[in-house]
Amino acid sequence: MQKIIDNIRALPQIVKIAAVYGILTLGILAPLLLPGYIFATDMVFTPSITLPEFTQSTLPLWAVLWVLSKVMSVGVIQKIILLTIIFGSGFGMHLWMTRLKPASIPNSIWIYGAYFAGILYAVNPFVYSRFMAGQWAILLGYALLPIVALMFMKLCEKPNLQSSLRLALVVFALCIVSLHAIVPAAIICGVLLLQIIWERRHNQKYLKSLLCWAGLAIVITLLFNGFWILPLLLGDGQTAATIGEFGSSDQQAFATDSSQLGALGNLLTMHGFWADSKNLYLLARDIVSWWLWPIVGIWVLVCGGIVIACRKAQSGYITAIVAHLMVFC
Repeated sequence: MQKIIDNIRALPQIVKIAAVYGILTLGILAPLLLPGYIFATDMVFTPSITLPEFTQSTLPLWAVLWVLSKVMSVGVIQKIILLTIIFGSGFGMHLWMTRLKPASIPNSIWIYGAYFAGILYAVNPFVYSRFMAGQWAILLGYALLPIVALMFMKLCEKPNLQSSLRLALVVFALCIVSLHAIVPAAIICGVLLLQIIWERRHNQKYLKSLLCWAGLAIVITLLFNGFWILPLLLGDGQTAATIGEFGSSDQQAFATDSSQLGALGNLLTMHGFWADSKNLYLLARDIVSWWLWPIVGIWVLVCGGIVIACRKAQSGYITAIVAHLMVFC
């Protein structure tokens, strides 16, 4: 009962946060919400959606889209996906940052940091480049990453069947949307797990429970994804064939863009996408000369936050920074 009461009390704040990211999303995508289709390099929606001809990880996703296409326009479905990407990225990151709040920092101050993190996560050169290239599935996986981290933290806080199932379902959703996001999700959860193991290293009972329920989440996730993992392991199916055909020429074609600032410089400025150098779309650096300074300011904030967190021994905040930096690299 107390949990229900707490959820009701928190509802106005959740609605307020959602409204902020809703306004942000509409402010960005409003011109694209007119009737019709939006075409980009890897995003070509047609009046009808068909199911994949072979078994692949995204089969459940396309099945859902296929069912939706029977009750609404495919153009509307496309716009819902794009709205979900921007809104979900910001809102999800905000919720995760709220969960990471150190006890020593008041809510009235931390909430500004959560808004900053949410807006930056939703609006940055990485998202823009993939958006312009039409890589909507990758961006959906990107939007799910904070939710995966949040569900993993809830599992760490209360290791039980409910939290284990929630984590497994979110990771399954991540798998069927974008396998590219599995590696950063594993890194984030791995860093968080190492932190928890170190902090609770003297509580063997808790650690055994945590590892047991986390293991169950992994098993359930593998079972849910068995429809495409098993053929892949057996070397059968189109997915295995595609992986086998991926060679050095493909690696070179999709390598990090090293123009302008070099590979490392582009990564540090959240650029480096292989399509950035193909003149398929305009970048901020093509329009304004001062585009680099806001990113420099962000890195100053990051480095300052690391220093302050280390001095105050805020392990949770340090873990969040380390996880983000590892995924970023």
